[in-house]
Amino acid sequence: MKNNSKFLITAGFVSIVMVMILLAVFYLSKFRSVKQAMTTLVEQTNVKTRAANTMRDTIRIRSLALRNMQLETDVFKRDKLYMDFINYATNYREARNNFQYFVKNSEEISILKKLKKSAGLSQPINFEAAELLMSGAMGEELEVVLAEAQFLQNNVFDLLDKLVVIENKYSDEALLKVNRNYKETQYLLIFMILISIIISIVVAFMVIKSVGIKNQKIVYQATHDSLTGLINRDAFEIELTAALKKVEINDHKNILFYMDLDNFKIVNDTCGHVAGDQLLKKLPKLFQKHKRKYDSLARLGGDEFGLLLIDCNLENAKKVAVEFQQEVENFKFHWENKIFSVGISIGIVLIESSHMDIYELLSEADTACYTAKNKGGNNIQIYRENNKKLNENNGKMHWLSDINEALKNDHFILFYQLILPLNEIGKDENYYEVLLRYRDKSGEILPPSSLLSTAERFGMIGQVDRWVIKNAFIWLSKCKHIKNLRLSINLSGKSLNDEKIFSFIEECLHKYKVDPRDITFEVTETAAINTLDAAKKLIKSLKEIGCKFSLDDFGSSLSSFKYLKNLPVNILKIDGGFVKNIVNDPVDFAMVKSIHDIGKTMGMLTIAEFVETEAIIDKLREIGIDYAQGYAIAKPSREILAVVK
Repeated sequence: MKNNSKFLITAGFVSIVMVMILLAVFYLSKFRSVKQAMTTLVEQTNVKTRAANTMRDTIRIRSLALRNMQLETDVFKRDKLYMDFINYATNYREARNNFQYFVKNSEEISILKKLKKSAGLSQPINFEAAELLMSGAMGEELEVVLAEAQFLQNNVFDLLDKLVVIENKYSDEALLKVNRNYKETQYLLIFMILISIIISIVVAFMVIKSVGIKNQKIVYQATHDSLTGLINRDAFEIELTAALKKVEINDHKNILFYMDLDNFKIVNDTCGHVAGDQLLKKLPKLFQKHKRKYDSLARLGGDEFGLLLIDCNLENAKKVAVEFQQEVENFKFHWENKIFSVGISIGIVLIESSHMDIYELLSEADTACYTAKNKGGNNIQIYRENNKKLNENNGKMHWLSDINEALKNDHFILFYQLILPLNEIGKDENYYEVLLRYRDKSGEILPPSSLLSTAERFGMIGQVDRWVIKNAFIWLSKCKHIKNLRLSINLSGKSLNDEKIFSFIEECLHKYKVDPRDITFEVTETAAINTLDAAKKLIKSLKEIGCKFSLDDFGSSLSSFKYLKNLPVNILKIDGGFVKNIVNDPVDFAMVKSIHDIGKTMGMLTIAEFVETEAIIDKLREIGIDYAQGYAIAKPSREILAVVK
């Protein structure tokens, strides 16, 4: 009996499920059929209604264009109206063809036949009127043709108005039919609702579960780094804000690490970004070994990571930093038969209630990390306010405002250093390199090296480049009295990657009436290699308008000659490290000579930097170097500018 009951319950359950499935299939099939028919009917009606309205509007606009041609006195505007007149005829034909495709009843067919006849009569007269207007005809003949064209056009308008009325009527009827069919499906839905409610609950549960999973995925993607799986900078800043509030309320001891990989660039440059990405994927697994569950580890960008240690004092934080450092030191990254070692520089900050906000925290941690890196890398640095070195680095953060002020108030100054021709090439030129100087608040003029490194680091160097370009062009435009004056202007790697820098340079050339042939842009070999594709594109674009390009510090990289074939520069500026010892060091002499020989083979000029003695000049002439630059020739100065003023 018990077994029979189980069988009956099972059979009944299966039967109910089968009936529900069959009913659901029937209902869905019916609903789909009705919906498809309704959709098709509405779409066809809408197409015809739009086409009818388009035909009417097109005829009206053509008529208006014809009338305006009669009134317009400007020849060019009349030509434009004539072209509109022609084009709208095409629009009319397209709308008519769309309409004809769905024509099904006698009323529409009848009106279309009449339209075809009226349009056939109207079209030649309209074109005749248009041709008369374009030829400049006037008088009685034109008025007669225009009157006839207007009469025939009005007949077309009347037919199109009727057609629009008919289509609006059919559109209303289609909506009524749709509503009627919809009510029929509603009755069927009511019949099914009691049976479907159980299925609906199950489906709803499944949908809610599925949506929950998707939402979790979206939240995860918004708060996590796609490459490493760590939380991203935005999520880390939220955690950091919460930690700072806890310190303010409960005087908790929390610690912030700012970590930057050492030698990561070597992996990227040697093996490419794919290898670099794989390295970044592996390192978080090493970090996780020494991180507590309630601490937050994040990728802040590039090869920089952040760690928030909750309820941790400085002594324990140092131990964690050492563990991180040792783990990275012991790790060997293998890629295509190559083995790489990397290090990590760690800046540590104790989170205190005196901190204004998380950005001050991050700034201090970044400063400490920067100091650790400047010590040679693979170091740990704790941020303390009374640390002189750290305060110097932190001062660089405040230099950002100095840079902004210098750009805004022209506190930058341009100096010029002569580039001397050593042979017949360029003997009549006045060739100078533009150099940047900074005037501080006391009025003292300083080299901008520290300021520029800060601008480079915080992404403002592109604005400095633009300031130099603009002001150098302004100065050059005022020096028309100096014959054969040429300038060499430095560009940063940031500007090589700036898609808008070419249009900016081109705009300045036109605005200040500077001949592009008088301008040479100078980029360091390192910057060009690091942004090879962008450098090639910019060099090509600037050379096409007449500018020249010089490769600065050439020979400083181990891969100098490898990349030279890919950079279409005009001038090689030989690294001063080779030039300054050329008199006493035969290896340096051979290096300079080989660079010059290869440059000549490729049709390039050569410039030697760091020329500090007459003996060096003699050696350069012996080799055949084209130009020399250095203190033995002239120091940077504003003398040319003073002469102009």
